[in-house]
Amino acid sequence: MVCSKKRRTYIIFFVLLFGCDTFGPDKENNESKWVNLGLNHMDAEDIQIYEGNIFVSAGDSGLYKLEKGNIENEWRYLGFAKDDASDFNLFGVVDFKVWKEKVLVSAHQKRGSEAAAAYSGIWISNDQGDTWNPLDNGLRDNNGDEFFQDGQLQFVDSIYVDEITLIPNEEDLIFASNKRVDLPSTSIPSQLYVKMGENAFITIQIPDGLTSIRKLLFDEITNSLYVLGEGGVFRLENPELVQSQ
Repeated sequence: MVCSKKRRTYIIFFVLLFGCDTFGPDKENNESKWVNLGLNHMDAEDIQIYEGNIFVSAGDSGLYKLEKGNIENEWRYLGFAKDDASDFNLFGVVDFKVWKEKVLVSAHQKRGSEAAAAYSGIWISNDQGDTWNPLDNGLRDNNGDEFFQDGQLQFVDSIYVDEITLIPNEEDLIFASNKRVDLPSTSIPSQLYVKMGENAFITIQIPDGLTSIRKLLFDEITNSLYVLGEGGVFRLENPELVQSQ
C-alpha cells in the first residue's frame, strides 16, 4: 500500500507535534528531583553511607540510621542524644565514622560534670549501632586529671575528642584529635592520638607549626593521613607504622 503525499505530510506533522512526549523517553524520569528523607525536625550535621545504609548525626540530638536508604523505613535512633535518659546517652555526637560493621562516635557533654567525665570520649559499635562500648583506654592517662578549674568554671580535661578516623585497610588502627581550647587563663593543647588493636591510645607528636587540629582525613589511594588546622595542611605517610616507631 502506497501512502499519498498528503497522508505522509499528516504523519510527519503528528510526530513533530506529539512525538517527543508520546514516543520519547519518560520526561519525568529524566528530571532531577529532591527526595525528602526525613529528620526534618533536627539539625543534621554529618552523614556517612555504607552499603546503602545511611547514618546521620544531629549534634546533641544523637545518631540515626536509615536502612538501605529506603524512605519507607523509619529512621532508627542509635543513641547519643543530649536529653536521653539511657545510661550512656547524655551528650551529643561530635564526629563519627562508619566502616563495615564498625561505627565510631566521638561524643562529649559540653558542661563540666560527672556525667561529662564518665561519658565523653570515643564509643565503638561492632554491629552498626545495635550495641556500644567505650573506647577511651589511654585517653584519660594522656590528658591527665578528669577535671580542672579555670576561675569559677570547671572543665573536663580528659577524652575530649573532636575528630576521629580509622584506616580502612587496618580496621583496628584509629586516629583521634582535639582542637586547642583557649580559656580565660589557660588553654587545652591540641593533641593527636593513635590506637592499634587492643592497645591503649597513645599521644603522637604533631608537626611543628600546627597549633590546633581541625580535621583528619585518610586517603586510601596515597595511604596517607591528612591533618588540617591552624598552621596549615600536613600529610602523614604510612600511618600504620606510627606505633612501631
